[in-house]
Formats: sequence, structure tokens, C-alpha cells
Amino acid sequence: MSFRSKLTECSGFSLIEVVLVVLIMSILASVAAQKYTGVMEQTRMDTTREEMTQIGEAIVGNPALTSGGVRSDFGYVGDVGALPTDLDALVNNPGGFATWNGPYVRSDFEQHANDFKQDSWGANYEYDGGVRLTSNGSGSAITKQFATSSAVLTSNTVQGVLTDGLNNPPGARAPFVEISIRYPDGAGALTTSSVFPASGGNFSFGSVIPVGNHEITASYEVDTVVRYVSVLPGSAAIVNFRLPGDVWAPASVSAPNDASAGLRYVTGSATAKDADGDLTFDILNPSGRDIAISSIQSAYAPTLYFEAIQIGSTVVAQNDNPRGASGDTQMFETLTIPAGSSVTVSYQRFRRCVSGGCAQGDTRGVHFAFAFSDGSSMSFMVP
Repeated sequence: MSFRSKLTECSGFSLIEVVLVVLIMSILASVAAQKYTGVMEQTRMDTTREEMTQIGEAIVGNPALTSGGVRSDFGYVGDVGALPTDLDALVNNPGGFATWNGPYVRSDFEQHANDFKQDSWGANYEYDGGVRLTSNGSGSAITKQFATSSAVLTSNTVQGVLTDGLNNPPGARAPFVEISIRYPDGAGALTTSSVFPASGGNFSFGSVIPVGNHEITASYEVDTVVRYVSVLPGSAAIVNFRLPGDVWAPASVSAPNDASAGLRYVTGSATAKDADGDLTFDILNPSGRDIAISSIQSAYAPTLYFEAIQIGSTVVAQNDNPRGASGDTQMFETLTIPAGSSVTVSYQRFRRCVSGGCAQGDTRGVHFAFAFSDGSSMSFMVP
């Protein structure tokens, strides 16, 4: 055999060998492609879940963000007081809301400003204004629920106890203490709710407070204490107040309707006169001594304003402009209520505005509380 013939015999591959090589390469390529596709699909899922978490934090805040040990981030709900109706509200103020402090999410690329609304497969997220966000781009639902319900974000309670500097509760003076909290109203503005504490100092705001850090104040005469309360989802936030001094020392507080303490309300005497917006009621001095008074303070809700106060035949206060309001203390020259006698008190011309012309105020069904300079106090509901 020649050298040339041997070379010819050893060169090239047979058709079968080539087919086998191509087949093996195809199998390897298919396996690699499937593996790559699986990796890409998992990456899309991970990226989508991460973006959904970020959107959830934009709506309700990131609980890990704190300042001074207090949670500082409550997202859109903390600023507005309600859940957004759609995802656009996270980047564009939905209605000129004064409390909106967005954008709460930012796009990675200017030319794709709305990319946060789409999952990694390019499908729009499903969001209906509740507490759940859904991605369906993968062919199966990926869900992110960022709260157990809407109520835990928008309808929480705040409660506490109010005392003076010596831990005395307000007692009979409770109707003259106003506790107020400011919070976003859900429509882009701040609103204020006010309550009077119980005689033991306990107070509570019902299930109306959204999550967030809110200012709360307690006011009594010239004393005002300001606190901040952090309302967490589904919580009953606690905030306690102590006014300075011994303003409610037991010796200076009289029990309502206690004959031994002084003046008391004559049960059933309260009358609301619709024709002129007056309120009249009788007070009695059941003690064996004359009682001198030089001021009267009233507390009531809703918001109404009065123009004059008359005790017996004496007009002790005239408030035409501005009119008198709940919480005002009216000072006057000393009047004496003789022992065993009664006298009629008249709050005249209740109106719905502090000055100027407006509708008269209806005091029917309103709870009133009164305190006099001698320490006497009383309260009743107008029939």
C-alpha cells in the first residue's frame, strides 16, 4: 500500500460520525437553552416580586425606616390618609392634595416613566385600590398583599389618660378639657378631631385615625401640652398627658350635682327655645349659706356660638362680635345666690358662626357642662 492511499483512508469523518456530532451538539444546545430560559424566568419572577415589594412600601411605607426609635415612613397612606385609587397616584398628585408628598416610586429610566406599573414580562400589574397587588405576566398569579385589610391602615384608635402634674384626674373639670388630634382626611387635607376626657382622665378617638405620625394636644384654660403619636397598622395607639402643676387638686374640685359642694342643676329645667336660639336652665343653692359667683365656663359640642349670658335678671356677658364659644370663661361682677334659692341661667342667641349673620344654632340633643367660680359644676343633655 502506498503512502497516498494510506492518507486517503485516514482523512475525514463518515456521515454517521458527523450526524452523531450534530445530534450531540443539538442536545447540548437544547439543554443549555432550557436552562437559560429557566434562569431568565426565575430572574423575571425575582425582579417582579422585588418591584411589587417596593410598590407596597410606596403605598404603606417601609416599617424598617425609623428616626429616634420611631417609625418614620408610612408612604402614601400616611400622607394622604387613604389608599391610592390606582398606581398613577404614586407618581402624580391625584387631585391637588396638599398632604401628598410624592412621588413615592421613581422610574429607573426617564423614557420609561411608567415601567413601575408593568411586571418583568411587560404585563400591567392589577391593583384595584385595596391592599393587594397582582402580576399575571408569567401565566400564573404572583400576589403581594401589603396589609391584612384597608381598615388596619385607615381606621385605627388613639387613646390615653390625662392627669395634672400630681397625677390628679380632671374630675368635674373634664368637660372643659379639649384633646385634639390632626391627621390627613383621605382627600388631601388635614382635619382635626376633638374629644373631652372622662372624669377619670381617660379619652379615646374611635376607629378613624390613619397610620402615621400625628400631632395631638391637650388644652385646659391657659395650659396646652403638645405630643406626637405614632399610629401603626391595626393598632390602638397610647398617648398619655400630664398638665403642669396641681390644677385638679382634689380639694379644689367639686363633684357634679353634689349639694354639699354648692350650686347644682335643677333636673329637667333645661329648655331650648327654637324661636331665638336660646338655652335656659335653673340652678339651685341647696346649702345653708349664700354662694357668691363671679364667672361661668361652658363646654359643649357641636360648634355653636352665643351672644349673651343672663343669670336671673342680670346680663353678665355680652358677646356680639365675636360671639362666645365652648370653653370660654365669662367673668362678671360678683352675684350672690341666696341659700335655698334658685335662679334661671340663659345662654342667648346661639348661632353657627363666630361673627356676622348666619343661621341660629339648635341646642336640642346637645350635652352641656358648666363650671362656676365657687367650684360648682354640673352637666346635662338638652331634651
